[in-house]
Amino acid sequence: MRSNTSINNEENSYDSDEESKGKHTPIHAPPRTETASLTTHIVLISLYVILWTSESLVIHSAKDVDYEKASVTLAVEVFKLTVASILYFGYGGGSIKEFVEYANRGAMFFMLGLIYCLYNLLRYYALTISDPGTYRVMINLRVATTGLLYQVFKVGDPLTPRKWSALLLLMLGCAIMKWGELYVTLFPIFIISILAFLGSAGGVYNEKILKKDMNVDINLQNVYLYIFTILFNVLSILLTDPVLLTSPSTLFRNWSSTMLPMIMLGGGGGFMTALMLKRLNVLTKEYANGFEMLSTALLSFYFFGYPDLDIKVFLSILVVTSSIFVFYWEKLPFSQK
Repeated sequence: MRSNTSINNEENSYDSDEESKGKHTPIHAPPRTETASLTTHIVLISLYVILWTSESLVIHSAKDVDYEKASVTLAVEVFKLTVASILYFGYGGGSIKEFVEYANRGAMFFMLGLIYCLYNLLRYYALTISDPGTYRVMINLRVATTGLLYQVFKVGDPLTPRKWSALLLLMLGCAIMKWGELYVTLFPIFIISILAFLGSAGGVYNEKILKKDMNVDINLQNVYLYIFTILFNVLSILLTDPVLLTSPSTLFRNWSSTMLPMIMLGGGGGFMTALMLKRLNVLTKEYANGFEMLSTALLSFYFFGYPDLDIKVFLSILVVTSSIFVFYWEKLPFSQK
């Protein structure tokens, strides 16, 4: 899954007096998503798409290398924890005392780390029991489930009929590209549906509980979160293939120079996901996912010669683009009175 709190130093403090005295405090006011400009949306979505598309292409380029996927996943989390720790304890002036003092808040990341670990494990399983076309179409159920959870838990402003229409268009647009490649069987659909729900739950949980109600310095949030994701990743290896932890040569077999950009892009994508959830919202992330899917398809054709750019791809682009105009209509300059 794509991760959730980000590298970013908040500038606004709840206690301006403490700030004026030069005293470091890890508590910061959360940014309000309502004030984010259209430019902010475009910049963050563009960076998100660039990072995750690049990561997908690098991973695909190494598809013939027999490396241990768990080692790369673990390395990405270690990379993110290292960067977050440097930013908080080094650049941000944080201390071990503060880290311990706010541990009770950090404990809330336990559930988020668990959700993401389950998502990653189930994702690999879903990809082994279903064809890519069915997976891509069904995983877009998370657009609808995200909207429902967003509404049920009252995250941000209520969704208007126009925005609901836009979300349904987005889901349709993402599904069109793979629609003719469906091979429907009940069990894979059930598993992918659970996966879609977990993806939605992780994003909504982050925005509702962690962003709105837990105003800890973003870099400290990262440190807490990645500690839990590393622990859960190690636990998942223990449960699925414990030999990997006792045999480094097996865990890191066939590592090459390709692993470094894979890790850095995966870490950067995770940080950008977090920044988007912190500054914008989980629904905006779903639009970024739609763009990522389309850009990955186009660049895969350019670099690898597949998939074919047939009418479904261009129709998908048209529907997704239309959905974006509908969703962001009030932010567009020509829609202003």
